[in-house]
This record gives sequence, structure tokens and C-alpha cells, in this order.
Amino acid sequence: MPSLTINAFMRAMSWPTFSLMKCQLDREAMSNISSKETIDYFEKQRSQLNREHGSLNKQRGKW
Repeated sequence: MPSLTINAFMRAMSWPTFSLMKCQLDREAMSNISSKETIDYFEKQRSQLNREHGSLNKQRGKW
């Protein structure tokens, strides 16, 4: 049973999850920047992640 928990944790810490955590930290660090600039920043981040890791979306159903 512990190995199942560890495997679930490792999947939870996959690259997209880690990048979301990083974006949350970035958002907190940028809290004093205007909303428009913040939205533009996250749109760029999201599109870059989609380009770099688009294949992960295809693999999601295999877990």
C-alpha cells in the first residue's frame, strides 16, 4: 500500500503540476504588478508550456 501512495505522489508532482506551483510562486512575487501585465505574463507562460509539453496531455489517460 505505501508504494501506491508514493506512486500517486510522484504522478501528482509531474511537470505540469510543478509548473503550476512555480506559476503560483511567480504570481505572489508579482503581486504588485498591474493586472493586465500579469494576465499577459501567464498567457505567455501557458502557451509556452503547451508547446513544450503538449505530448503530456495525450498521455494523461494512460495513468
